[in-house]
Amino acid sequence: MIEHAQCYNWAASENQRTAFDTLVGAYPQGGCMKLTAQDIADVARLSRLELTEEEKETLAGHINRLLEHFEKLQQLDTEAVEPTSHVIPVFNVFRKDEPGESLPVNDVLANAPDVADDCFVVPRVVET
Repeated sequence: MIEHAQCYNWAASENQRTAFDTLVGAYPQGGCMKLTAQDIADVARLSRLELTEEEKETLAGHINRLLEHFEKLQQLDTEAVEPTSHVIPVFNVFRKDEPGESLPVNDVLANAPDVADDCFVVPRVVET
């Protein structure tokens, strides 16, 4: 089974520490670390996000509940489970790119709000 300190550290090598790893790394006692509103404020500042105190408290609660679920998942015995990238088989669903019949211009422009010379007329988005 993966040790608790490694369970949240999938993005970093042994010699690297990420902000995520620092925030949700293992407690020395082995329990799941609880994030505070201050932790959320620190990450928000690094992310250049402005959050209200209510948003910080709400996010801390949501993330703490997620971490509790992750900790429960750590208790599962996965020794007999083969590693996979998807839980179901994935197949390529692309079709051949072949030219086909185009729609008639009148059908294409039927729902356009404004038309001129068989073209869509759109508001100017670049000032000159």
